[in-house]
Amino acid sequence: MAKYLFVYGYEAPDDWARNALHGSDDESSDAVWIHARSEAEALDAGCAYAQRRVSALFAARPPSAFPGWIEAGYAHWIEHRPLDRFTGVALDLLPEIDATP
Repeated sequence: MAKYLFVYGYEAPDDWARNALHGSDDESSDAVWIHARSEAEALDAGCAYAQRRVSALFAARPPSAFPGWIEAGYAHWIEHRPLDRFTGVALDLLPEIDATP
């Protein structure tokens, strides 16, 4: 298995409400290492991870009309050159998951 860095954008509940009110598009981003057999498998696992993580943020602040991370169409990708974007220390602190249990 290879190790892929999945990076994704999202809005926290307060950001989402503020963006909807003011027509802005402020977003946060996060990343997770994924152990997978292929980049496609890592992307699928990363999307499922982001959906769970962001859904948990909104579940703690109901009620909300937030459609879900996948449905909202946030940016996400596999970062092919992680050290160009992050420090080595930051990369070491990111969580790691397996694409397949």
